[in-house]
Amino acid sequence: LAGKFQIKKFLSPSGGCLLCDPEFSKKLDDLVTYSKDFNINDSYLLRLGRHFRLSPQCKLILGRNEEENNKISSLSREKDMIFKIEKFPGPTALLRGNPTQREISLAAKITISYSKGREFKDSEKYVIYKLLHDQKNYSILISEVLEKKEFEDLVI
Repeated sequence: LAGKFQIKKFLSPSGGCLLCDPEFSKKLDDLVTYSKDFNINDSYLLRLGRHFRLSPQCKLILGRNEEENNKISSLSREKDMIFKIEKFPGPTALLRGNPTQREISLAAKITISYSKGREFKDSEKYVIYKLLHDQKNYSILISEVLEKKEFEDLVI
């Protein structure tokens, strides 16, 4: 285009604006819609992992690799829940908001569905989660692994 209009000097194009990224824009729209009091911590999380809206009151974020897992853990706040899988490699997940017991269980099932544990049909799978404000660990036994199509409507 620069040649067509005989433009000799112009700035080099860069990687673009995150707001133009369709995936980032969906996450930002979700944040603005459901979190009226969001802050810089919430905006950092938008760049990381897979996001799931479990209800208007809570959101789940799963790391896609070790680097994201570490960043997600470091961005957790006092009222968040951190999920990790016992015995199998898998994502670190952050549950933010005011989840019900059903949503905590669903978060554990989604977390195990993205782990190596999903491949072992007959083995017991435990997801450990921590309530950061009381520093206690809890575990949930997952007897069935969800297929991703069962929760695809929750993906942001």
